[in-house]
Amino acid sequence: MKRTFGWLGLTTAAVLICLEGASVAADNRPSRSNDSVPSLELLAQRRLPRRPVENEGVIRVPIRDRVSGIPVIAVTLNGNRTFPILVDTGATFTTITPEMARAARFKQEDIVKIRVGSGDVIDMPRGTVSSLRVGKAELNNFTVVVGSTPLLGQNFFGDYNVTIGENFVVFRPRRR
Repeated sequence: MKRTFGWLGLTTAAVLICLEGASVAADNRPSRSNDSVPSLELLAQRRLPRRPVENEGVIRVPIRDRVSGIPVIAVTLNGNRTFPILVDTGATFTTITPEMARAARFKQEDIVKIRVGSGDVIDMPRGTVSSLRVGKAELNNFTVVVGSTPLLGQNFFGDYNVTIGENFVVFRPRRR
């Protein structure tokens, strides 16, 4: 018990020294009046201010479903057709299905070899769609590949930090 109380005593002393230092620092700042310097008791009661949360560029998209735990969100192609798509943090390219490609008037440019989750390498048509929109983010002349499973890949959200919650996927722009 002595050690615990002794340790707590040191901790309490250290906190009081820090607060005393804050009070001295407050005394050294110019103020409009001499009464504006807070007392040690007031400093001890205050909470540190929280940094404001910046929502600029944040995209919050509702999760419509989950497939084996993977979130499914809505993607709109060419501004008119909306489809479900899996958020795949391991996919390099965004993949659309042949049905989605037809609806989006997909323009094939070439065939690429893609290593899929099983480790196999398969040939996939690569090209562009006029636009792809997820939430508020819309990209024009967007590169996609055509495959059997719709996947939102790194070429869409590579510039975002992605948070997958219970009901939403949140894309926050990375600072550069």
